[in-house]
Amino acid sequence: MTSQQLPPGADPCQIPAAMPPPGIVPNFTNHATLEPAVIAVSAVMLTLSTVFVVGRVWINMRRLKVADYFAIIGYVLHVAYVGLVLSNLKFAGHQWDTPACWFDATYMNILFAEGIIVGPATFFAKSAILLLYLQIFAAHKGMRIAVYVGIIFTGLIYWPTIPLDIAFNALNSGHSWADNLAKLLPWGVIQGSLAVVIDLYIFILPQPVLWRLNMSLRKRIAVMAVFFTALVGVITSVVGLVYRAALLSTIDMVYTQYRCLICVVVENSIALIIGCVPAWKAIWKKHITTSSCYKTLSSRLHSNGTGHSEGQAAKRNVSEKSLQRSVPRRENTAYEFGNYYPPPIVHIQGGIKNGHGNPDPVDVSAGGIVRNFYISQEVHLAEQV
Repeated sequence: MTSQQLPPGADPCQIPAAMPPPGIVPNFTNHATLEPAVIAVSAVMLTLSTVFVVGRVWINMRRLKVADYFAIIGYVLHVAYVGLVLSNLKFAGHQWDTPACWFDATYMNILFAEGIIVGPATFFAKSAILLLYLQIFAAHKGMRIAVYVGIIFTGLIYWPTIPLDIAFNALNSGHSWADNLAKLLPWGVIQGSLAVVIDLYIFILPQPVLWRLNMSLRKRIAVMAVFFTALVGVITSVVGLVYRAALLSTIDMVYTQYRCLICVVVENSIALIIGCVPAWKAIWKKHITTSSCYKTLSSRLHSNGTGHSEGQAAKRNVSEKSLQRSVPRRENTAYEFGNYYPPPIVHIQGGIKNGHGNPDPVDVSAGGIVRNFYISQEVHLAEQV
């Protein structure tokens, strides 16, 4: 029920914002609400996305790339969006349990700010994944083209939210909130449908390249599992599309709207997490698996009771540390996806060394057959994916 429909002299704070279904009595004090679900989901997803983004920035601090900056911008906008959602939690109940006087200018301003932020936040979060693909599969021309196409398509999906929000929410201030929201609902369904398409695109894009990699099946499955986290984003987009479509026909718009907002929070958080998973794989291999605590725990778990496991592990650790000291570090162009030590090459050359540590030249004047043997051995410090 809008303000234009209120009876003369009626107190809008005593009238529900919508007519309840038959048999339902409006309740302004003790009613069903999505507030606990919104708080729980926002807290969990925001914590996870914060941990993953901070880990990504920390591990890449000295060599931040465009994908990292996109992830940072997307995270900042995502935090602002979640803050706006949490600031309006009193609207998370059924519309007939909400007083009509609550839908004032403050509500419209928060709704307008959400519409301005959500598009860019989702664009930067999902584009960061595509830029990560560009960084990992830079040698594939087809992948580079596909990434640029995906970024353009993502921009066409999410950036129009800003002018549409300005046109229908800011410039139509003389209309009720329900009228303004109703004008944006068709675009919300279109955007939700295209969001499912781009999420499927992000999920499928690296799969053909990964299957053509020259690696064992076990390694290939491990690599693909990293990108399979994008499947969660696809599922969230589909659920969000269902709720967006429900807004077209429901009379309980605010309750259904908060269901959509929960899906948006999860969708953007998952997008940020997906782009940071390879960085956390590097953190796991470089810092966690090399820590003394992890090695001690791993040694105890794999010990067969003979006492040889710990000794062998200690010898292996000493050997690896010696190699790390003897081989200079170089920047790995695929650092986000593998470990930070590129596979060094150790050259072993045959011959008798002189006092300077170099092989003596062979005197060919003595005649006979002279053969020079050059032996090189490739030593991998850690398994490279």
